[in-house]
Amino acid sequence: MSSDATEVGRKRLELARVQLVLCRAFDAAIIMRLKTVEDPSMPFVMGTDGLRLLVNPAMLAELSVSEIVGVLVHESRHVAGLHPLRMEWRKDVVVSPDGVPVTLWNIACDATINWPISKLEGLKLPEGCVPGIENTTPEAEYVKLQQMASKLPKLALG
Repeated sequence: MSSDATEVGRKRLELARVQLVLCRAFDAAIIMRLKTVEDPSMPFVMGTDGLRLLVNPAMLAELSVSEIVGVLVHESRHVAGLHPLRMEWRKDVVVSPDGVPVTLWNIACDATINWPISKLEGLKLPEGCVPGIENTTPEAEYVKLQQMASKLPKLALG
């Protein structure tokens, strides 16, 4: 992706952070405490390990500011739910339809996060996100995904 796209992504992220501070103080407090690390080689738009907010600025350029706000809220909920800490031994990796390796734990967490986000007024998640599931936990969804994963290609973690 071009440096123009990277710059557009950075500007949209900055605008999204401002909107987050003005409209969603809880999520903004979490996001603003994370160290932002740009990684243009990341195969996804954004992620967190609980300490850092990992971003691919060129991929952010493909999203609207309102979608970026939704992704920021999504990442803040990973931190608030202690998902990086609760991952523990759950490191099974599958390949997504677009060829990106992803852990079953992250998919399970995404499903529990995206349901309430989809119900919050004014928030929009990008197309292709994991569908939200109501009234469940990441642990429960992880068990279901593990049972289905035998039919999916797996990758070994090194």
